[in-house]
Parts: sequence; C-alpha cells; structure tokens
Amino acid sequence: VARAIHEQYLENERKAGQTMETNSSMVPWNELPNRLKDSNIRQAENIWKMLHRIHCSIALSSGDKEPLFIFTDNEVELLAEMEHERWVDERMKKGWVYVGNRDDMQKIHDCILDWADLSDTQRMKDRNADRALPAILAKVYLKIVRV
Repeated sequence: VARAIHEQYLENERKAGQTMETNSSMVPWNELPNRLKDSNIRQAENIWKMLHRIHCSIALSSGDKEPLFIFTDNEVELLAEMEHERWVDERMKKGWVYVGNRDDMQKIHDCILDWADLSDTQRMKDRNADRALPAILAKVYLKIVRV
C-alpha cells in the first residue's frame, strides 16, 4: 500500500507540473530515501484508523470491475485534516520545524502548520490524496466498505 501511495503521489505531482528538479521526492520507490519510505508506510498504517472514524473499513476486492468507493465531501475534509495532523506530528517528532520555505536538509517545511492555516492549494493536495485512496487500495486488491 505504501508503494501505491507513492505512485499516486508521483502521478499527482506530475499533473501539477512538478519534476525531479523541482521536487526531490519524485523518484521511483526503489530510489526513495528511507525516511520517505517510512513516512509512506506510516501513512498506509494510519488508513485503518482514519477509515474507522468515518465508519468504514478495508476488505479484499473481488476484481477490477468493482466500482470505486466515493467519499462524501465531509469525509474527504475530515480525512485530509487527520492525515495532515498525522504528517505534522511525524515530522515534528523527527525534529522538523515550520519555516516559510522548505529545506529537507535543515528539516524545515512550510506546511508544518495547523490545518486551518494551510493554503488552499496545500489543503486541496491533501483532499485529492484522500479522494485517490480507493484507487490506491484497488491497486493492491483492496477496497473500502461502509461498516
């Protein structure tokens, strides 16, 4: 699931016009630094918890002909905020701090902010990542179901 999350991230960043020159995270999984692989793994592990909050779970998919799950707008907003909070907490525990521009070597990032303080563009990236979750899980033969 972590690899599928990274593949979706690459696709989203390419659509946004990003390249390896503008975003050092845009490399294949095998070339991704361990700290970023670990972050994707933590994100994958957190999916169950997030889905539980909206009364959903994960099940095995019976094939690629099943329609993909669609979140409500309220669910997308809640999931995006939860994932952002998890990400900020993860970064801060590793010594990252907020500064108005990003520098991975110095562990500073412009998105280590409360959800309400993020730019609309950044919040939309988080929402789109959650909207893509059903497709990400489908790549590994899983699906989201309401409980």
